[in-house]
Amino acid sequence: MKEVGDTSILSNLYLYWDTKRAGREMPARTDVDPIDIPLLLPYITLVERETDGAFRYRLMGTAVSRQLGRDLTGQRVGFHVRPAAYGKKMAEIYEAVLSSRWPLFTSGEYKSAYGTIHVTCRLTAPLSRDGNVTMAIAARIARSAPSIATSADWTLDAVGEVLSVTPVATIDELERLCQEWTQRYAADGS
Repeated sequence: MKEVGDTSILSNLYLYWDTKRAGREMPARTDVDPIDIPLLLPYITLVERETDGAFRYRLMGTAVSRQLGRDLTGQRVGFHVRPAAYGKKMAEIYEAVLSSRWPLFTSGEYKSAYGTIHVTCRLTAPLSRDGNVTMAIAARIARSAPSIATSADWTLDAVGEVLSVTPVATIDELERLCQEWTQRYAADGS
């Protein structure tokens, strides 16, 4: 399998988020400055809850767009995946991050129509906006077969599944989860 990114991206996002909250429950969206995190930006996604409760991608980093075969900035969460239950589960994860006000580590996989597997792990953390918790920042990394890593719109025919959802309270917990994920999906495909 081809590795896109490294789990240190998730650790670095957690450390940045934790620093920016500066003793508060979470940082505000305005605390996040792209100048601070140039190496993370390609792996970052910003998601916002809309007034109707749906979630929309406000920003999708170039590495994430490349992993998915398209840029989903401006699109609603879940429209691009199947089954519909998977899209609903994705929205539930974002809702859980906002309601718990705590980061979550998630892992999942997509199976393409050709049988190739694209595995992911993600750290998603809450952000406030105007005093309300309506946004989340996420970092995503993936491992996939080279044949789908560069295919445009390969997700259209892929079936997604959430494999794990775990609250993260410390950097040590996150690094343990990342290590377990890395060992499970070793770069050599074993």
